[in-house]
Amino acid sequence: MTDTDMASDHYVATVQLNHYVRNEECAADYGSYGSISFAGVATEQAIRLAGHDDYRSRLTISSTAPVWVGKKEQITNGTPSGWQQLATMPPTVIKNKQEVWVMHTGVAAVIQFVNERWEPNE
Repeated sequence: MTDTDMASDHYVATVQLNHYVRNEECAADYGSYGSISFAGVATEQAIRLAGHDDYRSRLTISSTAPVWVGKKEQITNGTPSGWQQLATMPPTVIKNKQEVWVMHTGVAAVIQFVNERWEPNE
């Protein structure tokens, strides 16, 4: 069989899934809830809100005042950048597995969060 013959043929393959595959939104298996307070003073350090998590469903963040939200390199570099969560915004929902850091913008703030996780499917 030549390359020309192969290009004109059609191949059919059978795929078998051996693990549960989510194809629609459904509730996470676990949730943790918390809050962090910043006084807004210059001596306060950035805080790791959530570590790297392969099984994160979503991390929902809200705040009583503006705060920076991002990865470590964005938040701890001396001049925070990333996403600025404002008190007037709907909660931010993060669905990736990266660690998430937070830092105040110079004013007092309370950050509330919900971290939802899937059960490892092994």
